[in-house]
Amino acid sequence: LKCIFNTEGDHCEYCESGYFGDAVEGTCETCQCNQLGTDPENFACDRFTGECTCLPHVVGNNCDTCEVDHWKIASGEGCEYCDCDMVGSTSTTCNLYTGQCECKKGVVTDDFFPIYFYL
Repeated sequence: LKCIFNTEGDHCEYCESGYFGDAVEGTCETCQCNQLGTDPENFACDRFTGECTCLPHVVGNNCDTCEVDHWKIASGEGCEYCDCDMVGSTSTTCNLYTGQCECKKGVVTDDFFPIYFYL
């Protein structure tokens, strides 16, 4: 038996690795896992739901978003905690790409050390 439409199994009842859906109905679709947020050891999505296996602190069916208060998905190693200093920051949330926390009025930081100027 030769399976078609990206299916496999003794009776072509499963979607192939890298695909998900209903193989019996012939609706196997390509996985949409985000390359940066998905575990490279288990890159294929769940063959039934399409859900991907995310790296630490990465969320979403496609592993394309950092958890709240996390950043640095582009590292390919998972997202890191923002670690905003609540004395000088307006919240625990930081920029998703730079990790920069939003400072309270009168507080300034450089790239490495917080420098506080209270006005």
